[in-house]
Amino acid sequence: MASQPVLLLPARRWTPVRHGPYYLSSLVTFFGPAELVSGASSRSQRRRTAATGPRALSPIDVGVDTHVTALLTHASGVISTVTMSFEVWATRVPLFEVYGTGGTIAVADPNTLDGVTSVATAGEREFTEVRPLAGQTGRSATTCSR
Repeated sequence: MASQPVLLLPARRWTPVRHGPYYLSSLVTFFGPAELVSGASSRSQRRRTAATGPRALSPIDVGVDTHVTALLTHASGVISTVTMSFEVWATRVPLFEVYGTGGTIAVADPNTLDGVTSVATAGEREFTEVRPLAGQTGRSATTCSR
């Protein structure tokens, strides 16, 4: 029997998990379905400053989890890790990379489709851009026309 989706987010609130479907869908596309998932999340205790809207520049309490991490074991045997967080001031961590026995693939952002996909191999350690063979790229790909 197929499992039913469960709403994990409060209505109308942005959290790192809102971007999760794009990244998790990419992992499933790469490695197949996940058989086991484990995760944890936490909520910042510090107050934030509203950036926009009627409360712009006002301090606000954090009402949703701001750091989410998950470990997925795929049916293919691959283990993948996902971390999404508002709890960093700056980072140089790659957005989406796949590490394998023959090399590394740096994938364009699955959320916005921005960026390039590049590959480095065990023999050629410098990343080389890979041209997409199908699909759409860039922000225009996420726009629907009527």
